Amino acid sequence: MEHDLHSRDAHPATVAWFSSNEQTRAAAVALERQGIDAIYIDVSRPPSVSDRRTIDRSSMSWMGRRAVIGAVIGAVAGVLVGLALGTLFDAEGADLVGTIMAAAIFLTPIGGFLALAVRLPVTDEVFDTFGEEPQEQDWVAISGPKDVQDTARSVLQSLDPIRIRHTTMTERSVR
Repeated sequence: MEHDLHSRDAHPATVAWFSSNEQTRAAAVALERQGIDAIYIDVSRPPSVSDRRTIDRSSMSWMGRRAVIGAVIGAVAGVLVGLALGTLFDAEGADLVGTIMAAAIFLTPIGGFLALAVRLPVTDEVFDTFGEEPQEQDWVAISGPKDVQDTARSVLQSLDPIRIRHTTMTERSVR
């Protein structure tokens, strides 16, 4: 189940911002070691993960459109090639239709493949999708009852966050 800062009901929350992903993860571990259940802890997802998902979705959409266009072009080319071959060999009726269909079936996937292949990137670096990307600030948010909030606030303050804020989980943005 994917969580973000807005996924909980209107519970009070303590939110702390840290300058690195490592500090944020260390804060989450420290909170759990102090007895705060993981269900009360939300940690920001690094921007590289969410950005990468957006990029991947848009790439897949682009590739899908490109493959469909190529397949349609391949099918049309197959019909024309089948018609030309049928005419060349004096095929009539079912023979002509069979030749046209065979050529269309053969050229449809080839058209889809070629439409993608001619536009794929050629540099090796393009496939380094999991490299470290710069990011701004990560946050850790703790929701729950008052005793959880009090414990979280004292633990987070001891970890020197960039800033700390008491808020509600339904606010639109805490950044």
